[in-house]
Amino acid sequence: MRKIVSIAGLIGIAIAAAPPVALAEIIFSNDKLTLAFAEPEQGMGLLRVENKPAGTVFLNTAETGPLLWQYCFSRPGSNDEPLAWVSNREAGSCRFRQEGERLILNWDDVPVLDVPAVFSVELTLEWQPDGSVELRIRPTLHTEEFTFKEQLFPSRGSALDAAEEKMLFPRGNLGSRYTDEPIVGLYPGCESQLQFAGFFKKNQPGGLYFGFHDPTASRKFFSLNPQYGFDVVTYAEDATVPGQSRFPEFPVVVAATDTPWTATARYRDWALRQRWTAKGKLAGRTDIPAAARQIDLWFNMSGEPAAVRMNFLAEPAVGRDNVAIHWYNWNVHPFDTHYPDFFPARQEFSETVAEIQRNGHWVVPYINGRLWDTALPDFEDNGRAGVAMRPDGSLTIEDYGSGATLAAMCPTSPAYRRKLMAAFETLVEQYGVHGVYIDQIGAAAPVLCYNPAHGHP
Repeated sequence: MRKIVSIAGLIGIAIAAAPPVALAEIIFSNDKLTLAFAEPEQGMGLLRVENKPAGTVFLNTAETGPLLWQYCFSRPGSNDEPLAWVSNREAGSCRFRQEGERLILNWDDVPVLDVPAVFSVELTLEWQPDGSVELRIRPTLHTEEFTFKEQLFPSRGSALDAAEEKMLFPRGNLGSRYTDEPIVGLYPGCESQLQFAGFFKKNQPGGLYFGFHDPTASRKFFSLNPQYGFDVVTYAEDATVPGQSRFPEFPVVVAATDTPWTATARYRDWALRQRWTAKGKLAGRTDIPAAARQIDLWFNMSGEPAAVRMNFLAEPAVGRDNVAIHWYNWNVHPFDTHYPDFFPARQEFSETVAEIQRNGHWVVPYINGRLWDTALPDFEDNGRAGVAMRPDGSLTIEDYGSGATLAAMCPTSPAYRRKLMAAFETLVEQYGVHGVYIDQIGAAAPVLCYNPAHGHP
């Protein structure tokens, strides 16, 4: 496989007395892909990427000084307002070099506001045996006057030609959307469950795979904006701590691909090797009770035990299948209130649970796993200290239309974990249920927490 790094000069035609204009490019190429970057004098932004077997070109721009990365800065402390945005266009100097299978781009002496040489950025591109390329970006701060807040990489002012192209975008509770319309998604959660995107022509074969192969599954924001620019935002750890702010480091994999299906298969191959899938398929796992693996059908039911019992007994499947009831509103409190104090249960809840579970069926009541009702008597003494804190020191509050003011809890909170454990013990030991459903744990996107007393980044 041939790898090429070159500066390709394209000499413009002189008009009247104007001197020739040299438009150079940094070309990184093999038999699968070509990546073209602007010359150092133009900030080395990404000009285009070509799927060479298909002969299709994406992210194509004639823009002078195209974008590639952007960084948001703040002052040390608890200021929630972004102080400044800086991109690859503002670097004091740009340089590149080749080292074997790698191309290394450097942006040096990058200023922030009027302060010179605040940080530098290094981007390494390295060919992989299958012809894909891994991109790793590493920003370095040279002062404690600023802290990193957010990173946009890749960042493109124009990424999609909606008339000619579509994008496989990580949004939706079934995986991805194939779209030519603006869209956003926050990962990980029900909004965005995957860490990859794809670019495809509407009437031509071949596409591009962009995989954000982050084994830590750190929080990311994907955006295809109304002008069809594409940004991937990652968030700095210790964002307000001088000398400590940093970003999760992971490779961005770019590969030639044929269809949205093959792009999805590439991501799946990577995802199946990560820790969140390491235990294998549910059907084959030994750490889940055998009876739970044998549930044939789930019913979503709600409300008074008498109505749940009647509806359960009326289902034809009850006589022939193993059934589980996912039971909402089993307690006396209005929905989305009084969390995490879920008791008492409605009258005859225990009796109904026992009747349904007598023949091997399951009752799995709903509880919430993230929120604490700030009106509860023990919130000030036990709950407040564990709430996810915003950079300005305020609490992260969420409103679900129930009339309750609900605080989003940091998962490191010992008091909150004790509350959830007590709810488990009561439901299992006092009411006899076979399982418990914890809402929002895998569905709600993670909030950022800036409380220095919690002991996490």
